[in-house]
Amino acid sequence: PRGAGQHANRGPRGHESAEQSYAMISLESPDPVDLLSIHVYQKSQNLAPYGTETVSQFIGRYARYAASAGKPLFVGEFPVRDPAQATEYIRAIIDNHVPLAAFWTFDNARQEETMNVTFNNGRAFAIDLIAKANQTLQKGR
Repeated sequence: PRGAGQHANRGPRGHESAEQSYAMISLESPDPVDLLSIHVYQKSQNLAPYGTETVSQFIGRYARYAASAGKPLFVGEFPVRDPAQATEYIRAIIDNHVPLAAFWTFDNARQEETMNVTFNNGRAFAIDLIAKANQTLQKGR
C-alpha cells in the first residue's frame, strides 16, 4: 500500500488514513477478484504514515482488513536482502496467517545486487526459509 494512494488517484499528494488506504485496496480488488493484494518493500514504518509499526503489525493490520472484507490477503512482494530481513517478513506472514505471499524477485539478473534470488546466489537462503515456512503452514492446517 502506498502512503498516499488515494491522494495520488484524486489529485494532490499527502498522507492518508488507514481507512483511506483500505478503501484504495478494495477499489483495486473489486468483486469478482477474490483476494486483496499488498506489496511491502521495506520496513513498514517507511511505507505507512500511521505511526511506528513492526513489520508484523503492519502485515497483521492488512490481514485483518482482508478478513473483514471476506477475502484472503496476498503479500505480492516482500524483501529478502539478507537472512534477518527475510526471516522477519516470513515470520510476520506466518504469524498473521497470510495464505499467499511471494518474495521479489527470482532469477532477475537486473536486480542481482539488491533483491534477486536464485538457487545459486547469496540469497538462495530465501528458498530454504520459504520451504520451512510452507512446512510450518501445512502443519497448521
